[in-house]
Amino acid sequence: MPDVEHTPVDAPLTDQRINDPPFLHEGSDYGLLMGKNVAACVPGSEGPPMLCPPTHAAGGRQTGLGTRYQLAQVHDSGGPFDGFFYVASTALTVKRIGLVNSYFLPNGPKFLPGQKSFWAYNESHVVRLGPNRFGPPDLSGFLQAVRAHEGMGATGRLGTGHSGRMQRWIRDAAGEDPREEIEDEFGRAKPALQEHVDSEITTAGVAVHTAARDPLPVIWSGNLWIYDREDSRWRQVHLSIGGPDYVEFR
Repeated sequence: MPDVEHTPVDAPLTDQRINDPPFLHEGSDYGLLMGKNVAACVPGSEGPPMLCPPTHAAGGRQTGLGTRYQLAQVHDSGGPFDGFFYVASTALTVKRIGLVNSYFLPNGPKFLPGQKSFWAYNESHVVRLGPNRFGPPDLSGFLQAVRAHEGMGATGRLGTGHSGRMQRWIRDAAGEDPREEIEDEFGRAKPALQEHVDSEITTAGVAVHTAARDPLPVIWSGNLWIYDREDSRWRQVHLSIGGPDYVEFR
């Protein structure tokens, strides 16, 4: 199966999937949605499908026949498989987009009138770096880690990114290549074969999703300033990219 196609995208503020403002409040259930890994083959995807192209409606059901794969019939008069149908070709791929919330970008917008943007405030304030140590926050490392987490992972570590996990699953000898799984399928009845192949692809998609979901390993941690809307003040918060508290791909 081809390698994962991953595209990093700085999401515009108009993208409703990932335009949550960066607010935190102690004791609240707020979460900081910094990035999101979604399918590139479905406009407005919230995550699925794991495998592209998507299914389509035909005959009262969802199928990949004609887009994800093609069936052909054997014409071998007198042969043992004359009239049988088989999978002639497949176009299955994994195409993902790694969205980054615009509020966390260097040119990100202000989230409240009279307040600096997340980036501008952090750029102009120091944070605690350790015991009796203060300095500028690691903004570039933070943003690089968000992109890596939603993408192909930290350098040389596919397992630290969602798209990287999908890539590792495809390459892993223990993983089942979705294309190989269906290319050997054949049967006498076309509708039954179509249903079986669609089911096999669905199962493979679930496996890819399971392999890529959070939590992933921590690849960055540090202190940043986050605005507390309830208390109307900025708070220094310790954040990690990856780990059990960084969950958006379930």
